[in-house]
Amino acid sequence: MKLLFVFCIVTFTTDALACFSPPEGLVEEHQSQALFAFILAIIFLVSSLVLRLISNLKRIWVPLLFITSFTYIPAYLWHWGQFSGSCGTPEIVFAFRVWAGGMLTLLAYEAFHFLKIRRANAT
Repeated sequence: MKLLFVFCIVTFTTDALACFSPPEGLVEEHQSQALFAFILAIIFLVSSLVLRLISNLKRIWVPLLFITSFTYIPAYLWHWGQFSGSCGTPEIVFAFRVWAGGMLTLLAYEAFHFLKIRRANAT
């Protein structure tokens, strides 16, 4: 029994995700990554709203509805912690990256819609 216990301890301790003392500067790096993804998401969000305001003011609810509904996905990922461990990618960095990706998708949609409206009005 002792041999089985020692075997399990030796085998499974290499798979542990806990990191009680992260390397020097890792917390600051994660904070800067999260801030960068957040700023990108805000820039994409504002740009998509500006494109919608220029192209069709009456349908401003379309990007606002996307923003409101898509914000739940990163909030869920952050809350439930899909990736744990302070030495790995923290939940907040992953959530902000997902949010920035969603806002980039919205910006691409709004840019496509804006160009389509401009081409239709040009002819």
